[in-house]
Amino acid sequence: VWSAVDPLGADFDQENHIPQSDIENNVANCKSAYIANVLNGAHWVLLTSYRGDGVFYVNDPGFSTTTYEYSGMGKIVQYDRNSTI
Repeated sequence: VWSAVDPLGADFDQENHIPQSDIENNVANCKSAYIANVLNGAHWVLLTSYRGDGVFYVNDPGFSTTTYEYSGMGKIVQYDRNSTI
């Protein structure tokens, strides 16, 4: 499943609880894309930017929610740009 984005020029990097500061920096600099598990493991969202105070803006395909707190995220999947983009 996680390799489905390979044709888009992204490589699966890791699936962990990645430090908030790493995500803040990489989202701001467009170095990585992050998909976060939220709602106690029931849902996944794309992190789009960092608002501050531990809150990230998201693209949520299932709900009208526009933000989630880092403290409410479980696993986080990181994709990095590969040399094709």
